[in-house]
Amino acid sequence: MGKKLHLSLLNIIIIALFLFAGGAKSQTAGTLTFNVTPTTHNGSYSAKHFIAVWIENSSGTFIKTRTRLGSSGNCNSHLIAWKAKSGSSVVDATTGASLNAYSALTYTWIGNDLTGTSPYTIVPDGNYRIVIECSWDDSNTLGSGRDTTSVWFYKGANAVNLTPTATTNFGSMTLSWAPAGVSVPELTKTADIKVYPNPTKGLININFDNAYYGNLLKVENILGQTVYQEEVELFNSGVKTIDLGNNPNGIYFVTIQSNETKLMYKVILNH
Repeated sequence: MGKKLHLSLLNIIIIALFLFAGGAKSQTAGTLTFNVTPTTHNGSYSAKHFIAVWIENSSGTFIKTRTRLGSSGNCNSHLIAWKAKSGSSVVDATTGASLNAYSALTYTWIGNDLTGTSPYTIVPDGNYRIVIECSWDDSNTLGSGRDTTSVWFYKGANAVNLTPTATTNFGSMTLSWAPAGVSVPELTKTADIKVYPNPTKGLININFDNAYYGNLLKVENILGQTVYQEEVELFNSGVKTIDLGNNPNGIYFVTIQSNETKLMYKVILNH
């Protein structure tokens, strides 16, 4: 009996130490937004190129493909790093034809594993990286006909905003992790204001159903940079339309402010 009690107490101590050491990890939901512009190349097929983007954990284990553009056979032959890492898995990923023009690209991830439908299984908090591979030539030589880059970030309860250094074949990179439920306060009931559509392809409408005596209207991106601002004596009832179409896809915050009140909305831009 004494031995059983002793072992039971030992097990409790081991479990407590495991939890204290971080053995049980939080699983924070949120939204990762990654922007990148691949360098323009004219390879074997002019500007035609293949793209794959995926998520790995700190051990280098594949988590999830976010996009694979190009036919499956060609991608398996040209996106060599992606195939080796993912086993060609495209669960819950965007797939489609190869790209014929080089332009700014945006990718998102909500912190989930290979689960493809709701309810999603959120992976444990920790260090992750987003990897992008681009292939534009039959040679597949790393650095000339094909290249990869990656950005590390910490998925957790704190927001992350990064501007990684451009590389030879990948420029204009930004990365943000916005944990769910901590970025934007709830709207108060003192003002009847609607912001729509959300998500939006560019235009957002701010409907002041009742006169609201604010004097500052501002829209900021996830990095805290102001992309639109207007100051007036007051905003009366009616609809105000703002065009965000020239901005990259991602999360934006609409602020309507007076001397007494500050109201905020989160809007997702997805062209």
